[in-house]
Amino acid sequence: MTDEKSIIKINVLPEKTTDALLTPGATSIGSAFKDVIEALGHATLGPLRKFNLVKEKELKDFEEQLNSKINDIPEENRDDSKIGITFKALEDSKYQLNEDIMREAFSNLISNSLDSRTNSLISPKYSDILANMSSNEAKLFQTIYQNNLGRVPVISVDIENINTRSSRRAADYILILNDKRILQDEQLSLSLLEASNLIRINEGKHWAAPHFISLYDYVENEKVNLDSFNDPNFDEEKAIVNKHSLELTHLGLELAKLLFP
Repeated sequence: MTDEKSIIKINVLPEKTTDALLTPGATSIGSAFKDVIEALGHATLGPLRKFNLVKEKELKDFEEQLNSKINDIPEENRDDSKIGITFKALEDSKYQLNEDIMREAFSNLISNSLDSRTNSLISPKYSDILANMSSNEAKLFQTIYQNNLGRVPVISVDIENINTRSSRRAADYILILNDKRILQDEQLSLSLLEASNLIRINEGKHWAAPHFISLYDYVENEKVNLDSFNDPNFDEEKAIVNKHSLELTHLGLELAKLLFP
């Protein structure tokens, strides 16, 4: 049985940090590894405490999450061969600790970098992506991942001219979740997640499985009031619903598995 230990001590500056950092071939979460993590915790997160850039409660919560997740790794799977990625992820986390979801995501990424079952799947770019993600983006990313592993029906509303067939967008993407909740006003977060190559929106292409069809129909028939979009002064125009699909990219799916296990 492995005793639980506080591996992360954000407010501790360990001695012989350089020696520990250069110690090769640690086979488990031993003294060299512990010294490195403590040094990193102090170097990257200590200044946040010193200058009150992050609340003490938030730092303590992050520290506790990290220790809990690291201690949950079976001893035979503890692996510090990717310590550089661990180092980078902890460094990248330092300005993203004010929100619960960001502390949770970073603690999962960092602990996965120390687990032989998952650390071969981690790219150094993953912490860059997370460091540049807002909490709103992270929440939406998590919601999308937890909805059929990243497959979400989407609709929009256009105003179409009956005579010319030209159209203009009246309501942007509306996401339909499995429990029939709808998400609106997420255009900025959607655009940023798409720009990071985490999601793909397939314009004009809808999911064809019966479950998804029922969700499209439910929202179109019961949630979207097309009459509210129609202008009685323009008889030649009418509101129409467009069906689209949203999915996680391969990068998005692999990252989400690590951040939201």
